[in-house]
Amino acid sequence: KKIFNNVYFVISIQILLSFYTLYLIFLIGKFFSLNIAKVSILMAALSLNLFNSTVFILTESIFLIFFLLFVYFFLKIENLNKEKINKYLILSAIFLGLSTLTRPIAFYFLPITIFLLFKTELKNKIKKIFIFGVVFGIVLSPWCIRNYQTFGYYKLTSSAGPNLAGYYLPYVKSKAEGISTKEARLRNYKELHEQIDYNQNPFVISNFEKDFFFYKIDDYPIIFLFQAWLEGNLKLIFSPPAIDTFYLLDVEKTNFSEINEKFFFSKVFVYLFKNENKIYSLVLISSIFLIIIFRLLSLYSIFVCQKKDLYKLIFFLAIIGINLVLTGPIGSARYRIIIEPFLIILSSISINHFLAKYLKNEK
Repeated sequence: KKIFNNVYFVISIQILLSFYTLYLIFLIGKFFSLNIAKVSILMAALSLNLFNSTVFILTESIFLIFFLLFVYFFLKIENLNKEKINKYLILSAIFLGLSTLTRPIAFYFLPITIFLLFKTELKNKIKKIFIFGVVFGIVLSPWCIRNYQTFGYYKLTSSAGPNLAGYYLPYVKSKAEGISTKEARLRNYKELHEQIDYNQNPFVISNFEKDFFFYKIDDYPIIFLFQAWLEGNLKLIFSPPAIDTFYLLDVEKTNFSEINEKFFFSKVFVYLFKNENKIYSLVLISSIFLIIIFRLLSLYSIFVCQKKDLYKLIFFLAIIGINLVLTGPIGSARYRIIIEPFLIILSSISINHFLAKYLKNEK
């Protein structure tokens, strides 16, 4: 944008960067085998979800490159090339830091990173973990210092409060009070603005919003909290990326948040089969069938994955699991972009398994 302030110029740069994203998916898939890497890059090239992050201006287009570089260099540590261990540690920490600066959700991948470092056969594990943590902290520190100088808080972001009160709570409120998510969000914001002065320090506002969330959540049975998270996770795993494509293109349709149905699957039924946009319905239904097949392939990879790949498998599943927990009730195909490359590689493991089995039988 600084070079040329034109939206199409920015998108063209994103498209060029997307080829590097595909290459990184290939390199990560190659940790399993060359054939798996080839299947992975083919599937990634055909992924509408990854395509959305390329042609629309979203933080995911930058985040994904940083995060995949973190994963790539972190997996290089497992190779135990003694001369390059520190290099890989530092590079993976730098890119996890850059990922966190782009989207703070990446911060929560730090604990699983430290846990897996303990599981490696590295010598001086505490020293290696210390190096990783220090480098990661150094990358984040300029922005934290800026926040301290500006707002008096040495913190990365003030987004925790807005996310809890503005995004998570409406889904729980919708379940508990039997209203649409859209209506729950409107009521929520109205109550927030009545109680909070939004002209003050954003970190102070965030603390108020967190208190508001926990105060309100106490009024609802825990079953509604569980249902909201479960339904959000189902949306994240199974929702077609066409939803985001139609939304970003501002196509007229019945939105999921506007449907006032008590039960989640009743809401899904109305969304799919009674949507005002019939073409949209047809696209979604056919997409869901394909997604179910690929999710089953991803799941099957757990059973066919070789023992030598267990470390990588645990890492991938941890990335997917943490993302599911953090995204919670606001799950959608867009938020799946972070884990899409790993779901693709897991599916590729199963596809490669079946191809190898088929070719063997042919001979």
